[in-house]
Amino acid sequence: MELHARHVRWERHERVLLLNCGHGALGVWLGQRHPQVSLSLADTHHVAAQAARANLDRMPHGTNVTVGLPADEGAYNAVVLLAPKGRALARLLILAGRQVLAKDGMLYVAGPKAAGIKSVLADAEQLLGPPLRGEYGGGGRWAAFSRGADGPLTGAYAVDGVRPGTYHHWKVEIGGDVHHVATRPGVFSWRELDTASRLLLESLQLDHPARLADVGCGYGIIGLYLARRHPSCEVTMVDVDTLACDCARQTLALNRVSTAQVHLGDGLQGLGQNYDAIVSNPPFHTGHNVNLQMTHQLIVEAHAACALGGHLALVANRFLPYDRAMRQRFGNVTTLAETSRFRVLQSTRR
Repeated sequence: MELHARHVRWERHERVLLLNCGHGALGVWLGQRHPQVSLSLADTHHVAAQAARANLDRMPHGTNVTVGLPADEGAYNAVVLLAPKGRALARLLILAGRQVLAKDGMLYVAGPKAAGIKSVLADAEQLLGPPLRGEYGGGGRWAAFSRGADGPLTGAYAVDGVRPGTYHHWKVEIGGDVHHVATRPGVFSWRELDTASRLLLESLQLDHPARLADVGCGYGIIGLYLARRHPSCEVTMVDVDTLACDCARQTLALNRVSTAQVHLGDGLQGLGQNYDAIVSNPPFHTGHNVNLQMTHQLIVEAHAACALGGHLALVANRFLPYDRAMRQRFGNVTTLAETSRFRVLQSTRR
C-alpha cells in the first residue's frame, strides 16, 4: 500500500479501482489526499469488503465497494492491484484488472518480495508488455503497466479457471462414488482433493441427518458429498470468498444436486440453528500467518447452532490444539480418525 501511495501518479487518473483492496486503508488515504478521484474498491473476500465499507463510510465523498471481481469493461483509467498470495490467483486478478481498464489505462501492481512479487510482475509483463516504471522499497516491488492493445491469451493466461467465465474441471472418487468439481485459482486446493478433506469425508458417520452445514465450503466437495450421501437432507454451504461460492454452485450444478444451497458469509452468522451436523475443514492462515481465532469462533458458533445431539466435525493439522477448545465448549471431543499429519475431531452437543 505504501509503494502504491508513493509512486502512482494519482493526479493523472479520474476513475480508479483498488483491486484486492483488503481493509481499505489505501482507499481512505486516497480519498483524503486526492478527493477529485472517482474511487471504487473490490475484493473477493466478504469480510475484507465489509471492513473496507466500514472504513470508507467515514469519508465525506461516496465510494463504491464491491465483493467479487469487477465486471464493468473499460470503466477505469487505472487499476491498482495489491498482489495476493498465490501466483495463479494473481494472474486471474491481473486479467480481471486489464478487462476493466479503458484503452491506454494503467495497471499498477505491488507486493512483498517474500510473497513472490517478482514472479507476479513477470506474469503481468507477459500479458501487458514491459513495465513503464518500476520501483523498490520496504521489502517490496512496484511496477506500472499500460493496457495497450489486447492480444490473444496465451500460456498461463489461457488456462481454464484463469480466463474469465471458465473453470478448472476434474473428478474425485470417494467411497466408490465419482464427483465432478469446478474450481478456480484462489480457492483452497483448487487442483486436487486435499488429503485432510478426504480423511474427513471417509471418517464421517452421520445417522439420518435432516440439516447439515459445510462451513468454509471452498469449491464445494464436502457439501456435495453430504448432499449426495443424504439426498433427503437440507445442506447449507457457506464461505467468505465469492470465488469459492461461485465454484461451489458450479460444482453442485455439475452433479445435478438441488438439495444444497450456497451462501456468501462469515461462518454460521445468520444461517439459523438446529443442525444435526456441522462439518468443516477450516483454514488456519490469514495471509502467511497462522490464525486460530477463526476456528475458535466456529466452535463457539457451532455449539449454539447444533441441535441437541448434533455434532461438530472438523479436520485439522495434528499440531493445532482445537481439541481443547472443542472440549471446553462442548464438554466432549472424540478423535474419529488420525494420520501422522491430520486428526478428525468430533464433539456432540448434550
